[in-house]
Amino acid sequence: KGQVKVQGQELAAEEEEVTIRLKAPVRLVPFHTEGKPPSYFVHGGLVFTPVTVPYLKSEYGKDYDFDAPIPLLNQLFNGLPEAPDHQVVVLSQVLAAEVNIGYEELHNLKVESLNGERVTNMRRLVQLVDGCKSEWLSIVLENFQTVVLSAAKARSATPSILEMHCIPCDRSSDLKDL
Repeated sequence: KGQVKVQGQELAAEEEEVTIRLKAPVRLVPFHTEGKPPSYFVHGGLVFTPVTVPYLKSEYGKDYDFDAPIPLLNQLFNGLPEAPDHQVVVLSQVLAAEVNIGYEELHNLKVESLNGERVTNMRRLVQLVDGCKSEWLSIVLENFQTVVLSAAKARSATPSILEMHCIPCDRSSDLKDL
């Protein structure tokens, strides 16, 4: 037993043993990929991937934490996942083709939504693209930049774009079950 002073009043306090389980915080942008190959999805020449520290290092070098775009750094340092499978998905690059003319300069921009549906991870993005019944794919990126492609033309152009760039599949092995 002891005494505790709260706002000038002394209260009797009892000693109590408490067990607290601590674990490392879960980061929105993972520091490690645990030896797994990078996740990717290519559609209509648009290349999507989740942001990870190894990805940032490959794009911006060893000083990635100074050289990467501020919105991605903000996600790295301050982002908290809303769910265990939450990822920051980016349009990492555009493989130039007739279907995506005008978008070739876009790279490393966070994907916010596709056809009005929020993109929370790579699996969700692939599900939205594969299940698209609309005539258009409307992809909203950070800063309200929008990519609009004909859904049918993007779908039909993807195999030739993959072949042109020697990419064996439109998606990484972790997304093949979709």
